[in-house]
Amino acid sequence: MKAEPPIQPNYLTAMRLPLAPIAVVCMVFQNPTGYVAAAILSLLLELTDLADGFVARRYGRVSDFGKLFDPFSDAFCRYTLFLGLYAIDVADLWM
Repeated sequence: MKAEPPIQPNYLTAMRLPLAPIAVVCMVFQNPTGYVAAAILSLLLELTDLADGFVARRYGRVSDFGKLFDPFSDAFCRYTLFLGLYAIDVADLWM
């Protein structure tokens, strides 16, 4: 039996859901501090995306729920960030 992970992979996945809208709020302020905060949060989103899969496989915590929840969370976060970029006129909807 494998050891217990320091944090459950689905918790890492769930943690991403509120971070994306917070990053968008930081973007909308349109100042250097907000942009840096949004960039850091975006990086954190991607790192936790890597970490949840690593933890799930390393500790044998792969689940059917996680197989659905992780891509949903990925899509939600990326679309949310894209809409934030659209809101500040950095991206166009056709992208």
